[in-house]
Amino acid sequence: MIRKAIKKSILFKSGIAVAGVVFVLAMLRLFLFWSAPERMLKESLTAFFKENLGKAVKFEDVGMSLMGDLQISSLNMSISSDFNDNISLVQSPSVTIGVDLWSLLKGRVCINGIRFADPRITLLKRYDRTYGDTLRDLFMSGKPLDEIGNIDAADFTIIISNGRVTAIENLVDGRIVVESTKVNLEARFDDEGIAYRLSGTLAPFGSREIRRGGFSASGTIYRNGARPGYSSMHRLSIENFDVSYLNPKLPFPSLAVFGGLSINAIIHSTGPHASIECSTALNNLNIVERGREGARNVIANENMNISMALDVLDAGGRIVVRGFEAGDDSARLIAKGIYSCNGGEEYFDLRLERFGIDLARMSEWLTPWEGVSFDGRLEGAGRVFYDMRHNRAVEVSLFAGADGLAVTKKSGNSRRVLLSVPGARVRIRDGAFSISAEFRKERSDLDFRGGGFVSAWFPLVSESSLSFESKVMEAIIPAGALFQSVRRLYGEALEDRTSGYEQRFFMKTPLGSFVNNNMIDCEIRAANVLFGGRKALSDFKAAIRLADGYLRLERFSISGLGGDYGLDMRAYLKSDYPGGSVTGRVSGIDLEELARNLGVGGSVSGRLGADFSFEFSGNRKAHLIDNGKMEFNLTAESGHLRETAFQNRLAEFLNGCGYDKSAFGSIDFTRATLSANQVGENLYLSNMNFSGDSLSAAGYGTYRPDEGLRVPLSASYAVEGSDETPGKMTSVPLVITGRLFDPVLKVSTKKDSAGLSLFHID
Repeated sequence: MIRKAIKKSILFKSGIAVAGVVFVLAMLRLFLFWSAPERMLKESLTAFFKENLGKAVKFEDVGMSLMGDLQISSLNMSISSDFNDNISLVQSPSVTIGVDLWSLLKGRVCINGIRFADPRITLLKRYDRTYGDTLRDLFMSGKPLDEIGNIDAADFTIIISNGRVTAIENLVDGRIVVESTKVNLEARFDDEGIAYRLSGTLAPFGSREIRRGGFSASGTIYRNGARPGYSSMHRLSIENFDVSYLNPKLPFPSLAVFGGLSINAIIHSTGPHASIECSTALNNLNIVERGREGARNVIANENMNISMALDVLDAGGRIVVRGFEAGDDSARLIAKGIYSCNGGEEYFDLRLERFGIDLARMSEWLTPWEGVSFDGRLEGAGRVFYDMRHNRAVEVSLFAGADGLAVTKKSGNSRRVLLSVPGARVRIRDGAFSISAEFRKERSDLDFRGGGFVSAWFPLVSESSLSFESKVMEAIIPAGALFQSVRRLYGEALEDRTSGYEQRFFMKTPLGSFVNNNMIDCEIRAANVLFGGRKALSDFKAAIRLADGYLRLERFSISGLGGDYGLDMRAYLKSDYPGGSVTGRVSGIDLEELARNLGVGGSVSGRLGADFSFEFSGNRKAHLIDNGKMEFNLTAESGHLRETAFQNRLAEFLNGCGYDKSAFGSIDFTRATLSANQVGENLYLSNMNFSGDSLSAAGYGTYRPDEGLRVPLSASYAVEGSDETPGKMTSVPLVITGRLFDPVLKVSTKKDSAGLSLFHID
């Protein structure tokens, strides 16, 4: 009986206690509803977000839990202080704002946390804003945390759970959109600082060979003056970020990059100082070049690792790279250095401890030119210690070398060595430098030697002597290089004309600074010069000198083909409006010997002569056309043509156009001439004349970049006769059209007839 009475007593007291708690909570809830009605809460929250965070908000409903927390449904926070741009920074179906109950009972609202459930967050960067400006606009447009009176900065928490973040960067001609899901953030604020944890997943974009990625970050940020001797610490990890997101930002539209980027970093910071340890990995990196004939891989399935440890002191006033290493299976680079910039000094000290590339292994993933591969090894090491404040090289000691370098072109099942470099060396020590290299290309060879002294590096001031010596050189190699250089320069000059007027002082350009601050003596020698693999010219010697802004060809001589040769070149470059000239002549060339060396079929004889001159003045590439003056004359005399490839093709061309069968398989000519002169961008061709017994032609015309060649020709040739009917001369109206370096001969009265390419006669 006593035990039953005790049990009834305990149950009764417990029931009374529970009822009391329920009654107190009910009264508390009634008090809170009375003291903070829904309308007042909506108005207060709207004002809170706008005044303190600088953001406009909308939401469907707001309520209060029994413990005083605010429950917001369907929150929509604008990216700015209004909704005029119709862009939301945060959209969340449910937001909980933690409110301190005891402060609320005292009639004061004190927020201790905000939790966003399943939010959608949009981070927008406009093309005319920097990344720093964008972050300030998004997250720091309101008051600092310590100045928000309704927040307990000593005990405050921000939580994001299961969020989706969309980062958008608007470009001038496109946009980049990166999405991450399952984003979770917890940031806790106290008197000493902020502790945070962040994580999320990243989906692949255009790269097919990488798995889903992710990111995480954690750390502690100590406020100034808190926890003396402790540094803020951050850990950052990014796994498999798809680099194809960045393709719209590549400067070359024809290239596209694919692959995954992973980063792991630890950052310690104290005041203006920071220490960073970072490792980066690129996996399945592919760079694709898209052209007219399809796409090809410039880089295929490359995996590269980079690790670095550095200290950033005095807010960037001193950067110490304690270690830097980059490499893969084919290359390795190890370096360290210091950059210092303060009120008393500015210098950098870079030490290249090791640099090596196995070119054969590198060619397994790198093909900058289709079908081209490399062999050999490159190595280097050295140190550059430069005082930028006083423009003085404290130490520059570098070594770089190549051994067994070969460039090979693959076509089908065959491989051809385009260029080989058995050995090359570059050495720099205390301003003195030496360079040596050997080049081999089929039958041609070239040995290069150079040396001198550098007295200043920025801008470069030096004295040097260079020599190029060859035992055997195919003429097509230097001639082709010169032709391509002139062609490219002409194209750049035409493009420069479209950029409008702009005053450019030549002395202040990099080229103007170089030619006026450096002295170079250059010797060029070739024992034998080949035309089509046959010896044609010999004993080529030239000496060029650049000194005090004056460029001059001091010596020139060459012999062969029975000709007499002359060349002069000079330019005065020590001016903001430099000028110069090039003149050349050749006479008495034996056409029979020239044709034999070039492998021309049939029989050719006669004497060939030519002369040219070019003068220029100006301070930009466009002036080469606007102010340039060029003249060219070509003459062939007293010779014959017998069954050459051009004669045969010309006969087929005329027959195909419906003309009588020709009889100019054998031509004796007295004179052939051609003259050209340049006026602005136009080239005028005159004195075009060929006088032969069975073929003759004469005409003149122009070349304009927008129209091409237009050279009408009046021609006549001998028609094949028979025993009964002797041959006769017939006239043909011809015209040369096409581009300057790809002329095409046509019958002017037959617009739809096929043309004869004049530069492809074999």
